[in-house]
Amino acid sequence: MRLRSASRTGSALKLGVVRRSSMASLSRFSSRGVACFVTGASSKPTAYRSLVYFARPLQEAMMRVLRLLVVLSLSAFAAAQSSPFLPEDTYRKLVNEISGDNAYDMLRDLTKFHSPQGVDRDFKKAAAWIEGKAKEAGLTDVRFITLPSKDLAWTPLSGEAWLIETWTDKDGKPQTRETKLGSYQEWATVIADNSRNTNVEAPLIDVGEGTSDRDYEGKDVKGKIVLASGSTQRVEQEAVWKRGAIGILSHTSSRQNPMDYPDQVAWTRINERGRDGKEPSFAFVVSPRKGWEIRKRLEPAAPNATTPKPTLSLRVKIEVEILPEATMGIVEGFIRGTNSALKDQQVVLTAHIQEERYSANDDRSGCANLLEMARALNRLIAEGKLPRPERDIRFWWVNEIDGPYTYFALNPDEAKKTFVNINQDMVGANHTMGKASRVQHVSRTLWSTPTFFNDVVESIITALYQGNNAYIVAGQAGNNPPGTWFSKPIFSLLGSRDRYSIEIIPHMNNTDHMVFADRYIGTTHGGITFTNWPDDYIHSSDDDMWQMDRTTFKRNAVAVSALAWYMANVGGKDAELLLKVVTPNATMRVYRDIRNARTATADHCEVWTTARIAMAREMSVFSSVQSIGAGEAAITPGRNEFWESMGQWRARADMACPNAVRSTADMTQIPVRASIKDYRDNISKVRPVPGLHGVMRYEAFNLADGKRTLWDIYANLRAQTLSAGEWYYGSVTPQMVETLFKSAAEAGILKLTDAPKPAEAKAPAKK
Repeated sequence: MRLRSASRTGSALKLGVVRRSSMASLSRFSSRGVACFVTGASSKPTAYRSLVYFARPLQEAMMRVLRLLVVLSLSAFAAAQSSPFLPEDTYRKLVNEISGDNAYDMLRDLTKFHSPQGVDRDFKKAAAWIEGKAKEAGLTDVRFITLPSKDLAWTPLSGEAWLIETWTDKDGKPQTRETKLGSYQEWATVIADNSRNTNVEAPLIDVGEGTSDRDYEGKDVKGKIVLASGSTQRVEQEAVWKRGAIGILSHTSSRQNPMDYPDQVAWTRINERGRDGKEPSFAFVVSPRKGWEIRKRLEPAAPNATTPKPTLSLRVKIEVEILPEATMGIVEGFIRGTNSALKDQQVVLTAHIQEERYSANDDRSGCANLLEMARALNRLIAEGKLPRPERDIRFWWVNEIDGPYTYFALNPDEAKKTFVNINQDMVGANHTMGKASRVQHVSRTLWSTPTFFNDVVESIITALYQGNNAYIVAGQAGNNPPGTWFSKPIFSLLGSRDRYSIEIIPHMNNTDHMVFADRYIGTTHGGITFTNWPDDYIHSSDDDMWQMDRTTFKRNAVAVSALAWYMANVGGKDAELLLKVVTPNATMRVYRDIRNARTATADHCEVWTTARIAMAREMSVFSSVQSIGAGEAAITPGRNEFWESMGQWRARADMACPNAVRSTADMTQIPVRASIKDYRDNISKVRPVPGLHGVMRYEAFNLADGKRTLWDIYANLRAQTLSAGEWYYGSVTPQMVETLFKSAAEAGILKLTDAPKPAEAKAPAKK
């Protein structure tokens, strides 16, 4: 998982019945919500009068919706033990065949590879191992696709560090004591990525974090090795490039509170390439505890000390290989579908190979699960228990994010063959371990990709969640199998018996599904990811086999297989059943968005803008059903039912705030995307916009469809932040959007065009 910046995740979907407090809250929302807007929302008297006039009808409409939501929520809970998209027979076959124990055993081999950047020797070795296993699992057309890379072709070969203490004893004789701090053979991440060949011994000096000028006040680091806890890239800039230090002994940490896990050795890196004539050096990494111990030894001796403290120096030897040209790649294999008419609607399953050794959860767990899913599905097909799917299921083991983006940039037509992507990144952990227990997050698509697939995900995940969690009343009904709290348990033979901790969340980035969700790529239904969070072991020496759970492997493999199997077989024949789920869900989603917007803002125009955009999104969800071969006649009844249910809200919104959707003179331009290649080559040139969340920046470009103005894009982003919450996606302003797109146009990833002027009214002809 790529953690290039701090990301905030959190609760988004609570799976269960509507609580009494929630019902009361909705009632208060309907009866008092309008009044609060009338008394303080706007300075426009017309808007006041409109809202007052329609307050009673709005209240009545909300109460009708409240009753609908209660009925739908209760019925959904009652049926949650199964999903209409996962027949019981298919469910049983998947559960019986998929093995978390098999996935766990394959993980043992995968964790031996140290491939931190995806362009090194071990990436090719790991890819070759996966390629062999994919063939054993029965996949067809298995191959390794070689791709170019702009990264440094860096491979660590060996390295170690020794702490050297020298002092004079009471007899005046010089004494030396050497302590080995670690070696590459023991733990690979002691060598920070991009470190250069080194064979040096030099004095050691403590510079605290080592990232600011104050850390160096009164200290001469030239010709020395600095002990520092801050970002190794920043320390290299300050200590080595700016002040002449030789290198770094780092005790940085991947944790928010390093002393919660004092013995973790972090995975970190120095700068890949030099700058202004300064070349990269090296960083050797130790744990926070070891760094603290060395720091104490470097402190001046106490005034009343009878013996002088030893002088400390460090001897470091590092050997690396840097090749002149870097390549990466994708391991690919297929379960071929039977319907030639659907050959360009592939279900793509992804996990990424590149990570540090051992990186058991991130993301060797996803790689192992993909192999086990391939084996299980192929066996079920071979034995006639499942028919061969109609669409291709395409398996990809990749270099995270860069691999798929590069492939699509070189093969833009291939993107159009992707029906949907399901990514697995961190899917094998024991969720009870760590200071903060982990949750298996499953992301929704962003609003730029409205799709029925979200309804399928919610239905299947809800069924698995309910079947693997305990409820007093369900137990009293006597439906639980003997010896378990759960009604439909999924366990591995040697796995835990813990609950399934899983939650559906608004879209997140940071892993491979974001490539497929990118509208520059243009897949049909985008992509989602299974990614656990928070994780106290990621990117450190603790991400090893000991904290993995075979049962988590199996549950996630069953979930992903069920979703993939449905999407590989769904067709026009399934439209009627699908729309029975989509139609009420669409209504609930719109009212959820309105409720959240009303809670978040006192500007009623923003609320109604959110409502309009949400309604338009749901209309596009209905249109997405056409991708399975459903005709307009099949979609029309559900779509009309939804649209009519929104009728009063549409009319009242228009009258209450007629200018809710508007444009300003300086935001009427329409952005038009460049090619995928131009996008990939130049996206790094787009300047960051202070305060704009990375996901909202990403979504802004997704919304640039050649039709929306800058104001339209802002309004959509604002609606998403109001719906998910500013605590989740941050805030967005028109100025942020305008600044972002001006920079994007300068970078060459899009063009800003003037919106067409409205046609002038013709003067009446003279008689």
